[in-house]
Amino acid sequence: MQLSEIRRIAQHQDDHWVSRQGFIDTVDITEGLIEVDGVEYKLVDNSKREVLGILGLNGTAREFEDDPKFLQMAVRRKNGDLNREYQVIYDETNDQAKGIKGTGYQMISNIDVLDKSMSRYGDNFDPRHSNINDNSMEISFSGIQNIPIPSKRSVGDIVSFGTRAWNGITTSLGVGQLLERLACTNGMLSREKMDVVRMAHNQHELMMRLEEGLVSIMKNDSMLNVMARAVDRPAIVRRLDAPDGHKAWGDLLTRYRIPRRHHEGIFRAHRAEEVGVDEDGVNGWGVYNAATRYNSHEHRDLSTYDFHESMAIMTNAYSLLTL
Repeated sequence: MQLSEIRRIAQHQDDHWVSRQGFIDTVDITEGLIEVDGVEYKLVDNSKREVLGILGLNGTAREFEDDPKFLQMAVRRKNGDLNREYQVIYDETNDQAKGIKGTGYQMISNIDVLDKSMSRYGDNFDPRHSNINDNSMEISFSGIQNIPIPSKRSVGDIVSFGTRAWNGITTSLGVGQLLERLACTNGMLSREKMDVVRMAHNQHELMMRLEEGLVSIMKNDSMLNVMARAVDRPAIVRRLDAPDGHKAWGDLLTRYRIPRRHHEGIFRAHRAEEVGVDEDGVNGWGVYNAATRYNSHEHRDLSTYDFHESMAIMTNAYSLLTL
């Protein structure tokens, strides 16, 4: 997403999202409404999920999602448990409740996180892996440092390190490390977040801690060692051209929560550059590169592309480096 669009949305949130503290009077799941100290707000998916969590009804909601009347009966029975004050974070332009939080929660502005991150790494802003919506903002910066992987099997393999800051006005603030594997014939092959600094919104001096995290996350010695070891590790799965290779890869990817609808694309990505292959099969480094190559190239062009699903694929694929 382009920086101008991210800034426009973040500015609207900063101008119009406010917090009101009070006692919850009623919750109407059927109509999607919540009343706090006599003022009514509209529930969105996130605030509905949070208020159901406060009532201890998330499991019930999953079981009876097609029966809102039964769910409302359960909510009504639990209403008496709401005997303390909460914060409603809402958009004053449409009275939508974006989140329901405890009184210790601090609302951190996306525009402040954006400005703090841009002031340090703005020249390296990466629109392809930046996004904002009601639930979260992700700001990515790529190509800050380029360093060879210290492994005999990866001669000439260079990793470009970057960083990523994210904030959910109704969730948490965090910093992660972003990386690309560069190859002269293929361009960008993979990127991943790791070494996460995550900060709940009830902690002190969060903006100062964000600035410290943006600096500390660029210390890359540990990540280079992880990658160097991954390159040299033995095979963990059979080659794709083995009789049961597709099934073996599919089982492995499913185990690491990569949906089956992406598997064929990952197979194609591996065939385009067979990294991590020897006579015994393919190691975790090879499977990781196939997953992140697919995610960085083919997945982005699909009509079904979803930013958060893309980030989940990269996060889950990272575990393959340690196998």
